[in-house]
Amino acid sequence: MSSPIVKLEEKVTQEILKGAFTEGKHQENAHFTMMDVAIDPEKAKKLLPMGMKLTNPAKGILYVANFDKPNFTQPYKEAGLLLHVSKYGLSEGYYCCWMLVNDDTALIYGREIVAFPKKMADITYDDDGEVVHSTIHRRGINILDLKVKRKNRLDTPEPFWGRKMFNIGGFFQFFAFLNVVWSLHGQEEILLAYEAEAELTLKGSEFDPISEIIIGQPLRTRIAKLNILGAKYFFPSGLAGLAWFSRTISMRYR
Repeated sequence: MSSPIVKLEEKVTQEILKGAFTEGKHQENAHFTMMDVAIDPEKAKKLLPMGMKLTNPAKGILYVANFDKPNFTQPYKEAGLLLHVSKYGLSEGYYCCWMLVNDDTALIYGREIVAFPKKMADITYDDDGEVVHSTIHRRGINILDLKVKRKNRLDTPEPFWGRKMFNIGGFFQFFAFLNVVWSLHGQEEILLAYEAEAELTLKGSEFDPISEIIIGQPLRTRIAKLNILGAKYFFPSGLAGLAWFSRTISMRYR
C-alpha cells in the first residue's frame, strides 16, 4: 500500500507534467549514443548544489541523441552530461549539469517545465547503420566530435532515459535567490541496443568546459533506439543554494 507521501508525490507529478508529457510516447524512435565517462572530481564538485556529492570513483554519462519523432515539436538533436551523485547520502541518481539542443521549442520545454539546463547549439547525428558520427559546434568552437561503431547486440540493456535524475530550475525558479532541485525518474521502452566502441574528441570553452570535466576516452559505450514514455515522478526535493548559482552561471546561462 502506498504511503500518504508517495500518493502526494504522484498527485503533484501528474499536475506538474500535465501538458508536458501527454499520454502515449513522448519521444518515439529516439536514437541514443551513451557513454560512461570518468570525471575530474575537483572540477565537477564545483557544479553541484547543496547536499550533493559525487560518487567514488567520480563518474558520469555523456550522451548524444537524435529525436526523430517527438510529440511536441519537430525532430531535433540533443547532448548532455550527467554526473553520478549521492543526495544527502541517502539517494543516488544523476545530476544534469550540461545540456544542448538544436531546437528552440525543445529548449523551452526542457528549461521551463522539467528543469534541464538546455542551451542552443549546432548538433549532427549521422547513422549509416554501422557507425554513428556526431558533432557539436557552439560559439565558434567544435566542442565534440564522436565516432561510434556498433559491436554486439544487448539482450538485456541497462537503462538509458529510465534513470533517477536531479535537475535545477524550472517551476518556482527565482534566478539567483531560489533554485529548486527536482527529482525526476524517466520511463522508457528500449527497442534495440548495442555495445559499441567510441573515438571521442572534446574541446571546451568558458561556457562549455566539458573537456576539463571528462577524463580520457569513454569507459563504456552503447547505442540504442527507444521510446521515451514520460516520467514516473517529478517533485521538488531541495534547494540548490546561492553558491551553486555563482559557480555555474557561465555554464548554465551563456
